Amino acid sequence: MNARRRSLGMMTMVVSMAVSLGAAWADSVLFTISSNHPNVVDVEFYSQSYDRVWPGNGNVWTIKDYEPHSFDLECETGEQICYGAWLRGDTDTYWGVGLNNFDGCERCCAVCGAGDATPMTLGN
Repeated sequence: MNARRRSLGMMTMVVSMAVSLGAAWADSVLFTISSNHPNVVDVEFYSQSYDRVWPGNGNVWTIKDYEPHSFDLECETGEQICYGAWLRGDTDTYWGVGLNNFDGCERCCAVCGAGDATPMTLGN
């Protein structure tokens, strides 16, 4: 196969993958989280329906103040997503499902496409 055909085939595959991924992210859910804790809190969101994490790639969102922080997550309609939050450097102190979707929780999840999640305030 010549280089031009190979390049065209690769481009077709990339476009096809992008279309497939775009279809999977058809909706969104908005989480609003505040912290009353005096220490830094890290936050991730975990799909209970698929193997997905936001923000992903080993990153976390950080809350360093007492202000509300909004997290607008792109997701698939009907996907259940839960937050996990923990003190930086102390994963034994956590809210929601904790680090790595460790624990179950009550009222820490929302369904994608069903409206905004109930705002949450993490306490000490």
